[in-house]
Amino acid sequence: FPEGPGLDPAALRGMAAAWNFRQAVRSRHSFRTRFGTFSFNARIGLSAGQIRWEIFGAKNQRRHVWFFGGEPVLNATRCRTHADIGSLNADDAVLDALDDRVSVTVEPARFGSAVVDTGPLRIDPLQIDPSPVLPAGPVDPLNADFYPVELIHAHGRGEFRQSVNLFVRLDNPDRDLQRFADALLAAQARYGGYLQDITEGDKGCLALIFWGAPIAMENDLGRALEFVSALQARPEFRIAAGLTCGLAHAGFMGSPAHEVYSCNSKSVNLAARLM
Repeated sequence: FPEGPGLDPAALRGMAAAWNFRQAVRSRHSFRTRFGTFSFNARIGLSAGQIRWEIFGAKNQRRHVWFFGGEPVLNATRCRTHADIGSLNADDAVLDALDDRVSVTVEPARFGSAVVDTGPLRIDPLQIDPSPVLPAGPVDPLNADFYPVELIHAHGRGEFRQSVNLFVRLDNPDRDLQRFADALLAAQARYGGYLQDITEGDKGCLALIFWGAPIAMENDLGRALEFVSALQARPEFRIAAGLTCGLAHAGFMGSPAHEVYSCNSKSVNLAARLM
């Protein structure tokens, strides 16, 4: 949630979103389908402060990837990690920024965070100006710098596909992030794969790459092995990696304002654990 002229404080909008998300999850705790009834829940972490963002580009190619990191990103993941199932944890940076439109009760939690409870919450989301949302229109050609053209024009629901899943963690991002991003983009140009993003969180600074979705090729597993071998051969940084393959649900997740294409499966989770 960015700060900006004409907007309510970012911490206030973030708290409203987090609280309403928690209430929505609680009200839909059981989800019934023709395959059975499934239960789900969430842990929510909230932090505020100055973040670091960058856009990395491949030399002589229209290929870019974005990165967000910094203490607020790390603190939000730590708050989430220490939250109980179904709870919302926030740190002091958020609580100190709230104004009199919010009445919260807090209980100390681990990692300097607090469990936020409100009873009758005095946040009315209808009274809080949301972040500006761009209206739908023609596809911005800059999108092709970050995403495959097949995704930009894709529509429809998700599907089950055989995917190869690679998580790569960078050992020293403060020193080597630029070189790491350059190496990722160079390997992608040679061996393919869908580079979802580079992120920073409780598992460190990592990249997630898929083969088999949105485009499948006959030798996807070989391409993934060559990709990670090329990264391992770079002497200027150190990495850890986890590689798996298996059936995954591939498709868009999110809303018309912001959605992401990704794969989800036990194999994807296992790749993160192996990393």
